[in-house]
Amino acid sequence: MKKVFFCLLAVAAVMMAFKNESFKQWVGTKPTEMVDKIMAKVNGVKDYNQDDFLKRIDNERLNFSQREQRYIRNISNSSADLLLFYNRYCTESEPSHLVLNDYHVTVVCRITHSILLDH
Repeated sequence: MKKVFFCLLAVAAVMMAFKNESFKQWVGTKPTEMVDKIMAKVNGVKDYNQDDFLKRIDNERLNFSQREQRYIRNISNSSADLLLFYNRYCTESEPSHLVLNDYHVTVVCRITHSILLDH
């Protein structure tokens, strides 16, 4: 019973703290950053930097269409987005995609695997 009381007390304290504007500014984006880091560790994903990923894509010197470039930028916003792309399109025996041509999908999958999953 004491545990339940202390949990309720903690929830009430957090709710009151979040009404305070200076507390909100102090907290900022720390909770979401922490959740992202925890999810990355749970998923086995290395630390991720979008610029590194995009540089590796550029180094391949492929002729991506404007639509493909926009799509690659969108899927590479976060490691979670990139991992979702990888799990959805790169685990098939013959990767295919509606936006990226087959060779481009293969290259993006290879780079994604090397950046996120190679340990």
